[in-house]
Amino acid sequence: MRKINLPILLFIILSLICGVTELNASSKHKATSHQQLQIKQKNIDINTATVAQLQTLKRIGLKKAAAIVAYREQHGAFKSIDDLVKVKGLSQTIVSINKEHLEVS
Repeated sequence: MRKINLPILLFIILSLICGVTELNASSKHKATSHQQLQIKQKNIDINTATVAQLQTLKRIGLKKAAAIVAYREQHGAFKSIDDLVKVKGLSQTIVSINKEHLEVS
């Protein structure tokens, strides 16, 4: 049977334990940073937002974002967030999901 050098074995075990602890701490820090970014995100004004800005909303892709901008250009400024349901393809559910991230100027 081969002799194992005890100090080397302890070093390897401690290195593995410390490495896992650092990874966990790093993951927690990233999650906290992401949460802070979400908190700092400003509301999107539906009367001035670009297609790209509208696409950051939940369930709003390129087509729906473009439809919002086209509707706004054709019919004028939205008077309320709930007016978004007038845009083809936008349901009350989608508006409700995003309502807390929207504003009207």
